[in-house]
Amino acid sequence: MRRRRFGIVPLIALLFLVTLSSVAALKITCADDGSFTIEKSSKKLPVFAESRSKELVKVEGEWVKASNSKIKLLQKFNFHADEGTFIGAAGKHKIKFGEKSYTVSCPAFRFSCRLFNVSMDYCYTINGTFHAKYAVYNFNLDEKKTLRFDKPFVFRYDLVLPDRKRLTHAPDIMSREFAELNITMRKLANMNKFVMVSSVAQEKIDSLEMRYEKCNQRKFNLYERKECVTQPACTIDKDCSGDESCQNNFCQKLICSNCQYALENACVSYECCEHEACAANASCRDNVCQPLQCLENQAPEEHFCVDLACTEDEVAEGHRCVKLACADDEAPLNHVCGKLQCADDEFIKAHQCIKLDCPVLQMAMEHECRGMVQWVKRKIGS
Repeated sequence: MRRRRFGIVPLIALLFLVTLSSVAALKITCADDGSFTIEKSSKKLPVFAESRSKELVKVEGEWVKASNSKIKLLQKFNFHADEGTFIGAAGKHKIKFGEKSYTVSCPAFRFSCRLFNVSMDYCYTINGTFHAKYAVYNFNLDEKKTLRFDKPFVFRYDLVLPDRKRLTHAPDIMSREFAELNITMRKLANMNKFVMVSSVAQEKIDSLEMRYEKCNQRKFNLYERKECVTQPACTIDKDCSGDESCQNNFCQKLICSNCQYALENACVSYECCEHEACAANASCRDNVCQPLQCLENQAPEEHFCVDLACTEDEVAEGHRCVKLACADDEAPLNHVCGKLQCADDEFIKAHQCIKLDCPVLQMAMEHECRGMVQWVKRKIGS
């Protein structure tokens, strides 16, 4: 029976496919919104990235097919990580994909829709003037750095009228009746508050819609819609809700300062908004001064727990360095008292082994200077 030989043509074709698949090398690129893209991967595998705490954490993102080849060996996939994966200055970041690790150079972080959220307090119209108030919440990069949204005019604002007509104010489109728009900003502890006023010459506005059109509304939170109300008349503050005051016979939302909140028709100050408002052994958390819970080997210093730098003859006790009380025949070593092991020709002084300096006709013996006769007897006896 003749053996069938493997044809030279199929062999060449196989080598060609292997070579072709290796030419399309894996490519990783990083963007200034904190996302990154993996291109031309032959497999769809979990992706991990090094976090700010130097731990590898799974990255949220989406795999899509990059080629429609019917040959499985030639199929390629792209992965796009969610925004805000890498936040901070320009630098190198570690990515693990499958069994291999890669290093990617990323530009400085600029902006990410994923990091922000928006909410609207109110909207109403009085005598043809439209009023609205909304907030965009901060993102804490770390204990010292906070990312704030401070560009309200990049939003698209739509006023929906009773006949469903829309008045729009956006960077690329603007209704004539909604062209003049005044927005003021107040920085609060965990958000920026924006107050909007516009002369729209409309007696009634049904609702206000706002969005940042460069953000994916399905995935991110820079979109909000609010039903507008008719502002109730009043004579005193108590006629209004607790976060309003009576101004010109209309209830107006209170606009409190940076470190205040509305309560019973007045602005009340928080206990704190910054660590500096608290004692040195406390920090500001949730606008309340709370004592620091330091470890035994730490001390409270300027609102933070700082590691103690005790010397070798000290021990950490009660959040401070305390001198060791060593016995005469002990010495401090690694913050504990240890027994001294002095040589025969040494004696103990001030917790140290010191060499004996014996006079003429005396010799060091048992940590003392002894006469020559005693020294000879001991040597003979030993």
